[in-house]
Amino acid sequence: MRADRLIAILMHLQSCGRTSGRVLAKKLEVSERTIHRDMEALSAAGVPVYAERGSTGGWELSEGYRTNLTGMKQGEALSLLLSHNGFIARELGRQQDFDSAILKLLASMPAALQDQVRSAHRKILIDTAGWGETSTRPEALEPVQEALVAERKLSFTYFAKEGSRQRTVMPLGLVLKGKNWYLVARYNRSNRIYRLSRMTNTRILPEAGQIPGTFDLERYWAENTRNLLEGFPRYIAKLKVRRDCLDWLTSLPYIETTELERKKDWVLLEVDLVEADRAVAMLMPFGMAIEVMEPLSLRHQMRKAAERIRNLYE
Repeated sequence: MRADRLIAILMHLQSCGRTSGRVLAKKLEVSERTIHRDMEALSAAGVPVYAERGSTGGWELSEGYRTNLTGMKQGEALSLLLSHNGFIARELGRQQDFDSAILKLLASMPAALQDQVRSAHRKILIDTAGWGETSTRPEALEPVQEALVAERKLSFTYFAKEGSRQRTVMPLGLVLKGKNWYLVARYNRSNRIYRLSRMTNTRILPEAGQIPGTFDLERYWAENTRNLLEGFPRYIAKLKVRRDCLDWLTSLPYIETTELERKKDWVLLEVDLVEADRAVAMLMPFGMAIEVMEPLSLRHQMRKAAERIRNLYE
């Protein structure tokens, strides 16, 4: 509905500031022409919205303008509270601030909606630690986020395969991938990625830096991830997989599968197993649920591995 879209535009500009018509159109899934008409409607309604031209231009509200529009629908309140659930706040050491914000949000809702949200919130738990593991928070996480907020440079010791290195960088963003935190930072005129668990002696420097206005953390991470996956080696095999084990196989990390044939009890797949040595270690736990059809060299490796196991128990 157009009214909902106008409210969404207004709230976005109020919270995010100047935004291009292209970004708004993508966010709201409409054309840029529609966004332009919406801006004309807001202006006609007395909202002080205007366009700034140029490469860094976009739509924005007049300085100091705030709307008192605070109404929130039931679905919006539920999605806001349930999607975050405090996990990120705990990881970032912001649990107290998060709890305070949630209490204020709940206090602004009707009593009936408060009860529904509290009930739903108690029924969802996020535990990122694997079985037999405990969740560990990297020591560098706190200084990294402080440097990001203050736009200050960071100094730290980084441990990689080549040994330890001292680094001084300009933080650009923080990413949580699975259970691991990563810092995206500027070093020697290029963007780099550092795993926080490998960072020690992390210090915030008094020297200020500036994040380039054109830097988009989400886009950079997506492109880097895609390039990383494309750079992986490929090892294609044909596998005859028992149907009850199909989901188990396809859920393995970095596995790409193409279904070639399906029968009552089994499925023939073409699978990228990355490399031969990894393929044997990956497929052996499936036992008789998987048969390697091609390549012949992998069949021989699987047979030898099975013979070694049999000899172990003779």
